[in-house]
Formats: sequence, structure tokens, C-alpha cells
Amino acid sequence: MRRLVLLAVCVLALAGCAGPKKSACAGLTYTDAGVSRAQYGPCARAMVAELDRMHAALAILGDAARPKAERLKAKTACFNANTALTRLIDEAGGTDKLVHVRWADERLVRLNYDLVSAREAYIMYCYYGLPGAEAMAEDRSHTAAREAVRALP
Repeated sequence: MRRLVLLAVCVLALAGCAGPKKSACAGLTYTDAGVSRAQYGPCARAMVAELDRMHAALAILGDAARPKAERLKAKTACFNANTALTRLIDEAGGTDKLVHVRWADERLVRLNYDLVSAREAYIMYCYYGLPGAEAMAEDRSHTAAREAVRALP
């Protein structure tokens, strides 16, 4: 009887769960031309936000004046932001669709290239670190991606 009650409580508890929240990159509709600017805007903004988180963590990681514990926490934050960004890229079709497939909109092609390039640079910095001044400087691809996202609907 206890097992039955416990099972019923678990089923009721799970019934209220909505499951994982869908990201802005889930369910993009691809055509031969790629994805529309209007549909891709929220996804690209979410990716740039994760790049922003990675950069903020790198700035702390590269600041030798900060305590070691704080820098290690920043390193973890950098890896977490990379994981979130990788998930978004995968949900958007992966690097194959973002970088290796030619979309009709050349601005989106460039944006995709910038997003992936910035991620690759930042994750390398997360692993190997950088001197302080270089860590404070934003990657050119990240800056270009942020500017491109501002122009999206």
C-alpha cells in the first residue's frame, strides 16, 4: 500500500512538470535559402547573450588581481556559457547548417560565421587563459555578431 501511495505521489508530482523550456533556437524552419531574418533574430540574440556571458567570465579569469577562487569560478562560468551556446547552435542546426551551408541572406551567413568563430576563440581562452589586457578585449567576431544582431528584426 505504501508503494502505491508513493507511486501516486510521484505521478502527480511529474504531471505538473512542463518539461524543459524550449530555446529561441528550437524549431527553426529551414528552406533552401536558410532561415528568415525575423525567425532567426531571437535565436541569434540568445547566442550573442551567451557570448557576452563567456566574455564577462574571461575578463574575470584574466584579471590576475582577483582571488584565485573567483577566477576558478569564472572559468566554470565560461564553460557553462559555452555549453549553453553549443546547445543553441545545435538546436539551430549545428555548425554544419550555420557555417557550411550557404544561406541566401549574406548578412546571416556572416553572422553565423562570427558566432561560431567567437565561440571557438572564447572556449580556447577558457581552457588556456589569456593575459589580463587581452582577456578584457572582446573578440572581433563577437563584436561583429552583436552589431549584426542589432540590425535583425
